[in-house]
Amino acid sequence: MKKIGLLLLSMSFILFACDSGKEEETGNKNVCDVDLDCDTADMSGYENFDDEDHVFLEINFDEATKLLETDDFDGIIYFGYPTCPWCIEALPIMNEVAKEKELSIYYVNKKSDINQENPEWEQAATDILDAAYGLDKDDDGNPRIYVPEVIVVKDGEVVAHHMGTLDDHDATERKMSDDEKEEVKEIYEEMFSKLQ
Repeated sequence: MKKIGLLLLSMSFILFACDSGKEEETGNKNVCDVDLDCDTADMSGYENFDDEDHVFLEINFDEATKLLETDDFDGIIYFGYPTCPWCIEALPIMNEVAKEKELSIYYVNKKSDINQENPEWEQAATDILDAAYGLDKDDDGNPRIYVPEVIVVKDGEVVAHHMGTLDDHDATERKMSDDEKEEVKEIYEEMFSKLQ
């Protein structure tokens, strides 16, 4: 009986050691839906956002397109970048709401090097989103992903989206009031609830 106990104890140490080695090997990688390996996004470039336990997983435009083309994908995708004044204000609110609902958010940094080097990736995502709900147009009449753009996808279909903060808020002129932040929070709560 002692031999069986020692054998079981030894096997549990071996299994623990193997499992620990795998975790160290992958670092902070999170296995996302639809077979993507996603790193926890580096959000340190966002002014005054210091939540190290945030909900954002970094993907690029090409990976976002793959998610959008997957029939059974459920999730939230946020398009933005760290120096966008509207993104800076929206980010902590969407993080708070997603945490409350125990959801992750796939983050596409529009200004990342890899996305800038591959403009065709952004164009593919733009085409899908424009077909899904009609994006705002640039001065030449071309659809464009303005930021922050937050979309909710359920069963491969965009079921909710929100661009910017509030229509009467210009983040280059002023910060949102507490009432405005609460209004944006309610928008995200309604959107994100579509996944529950």
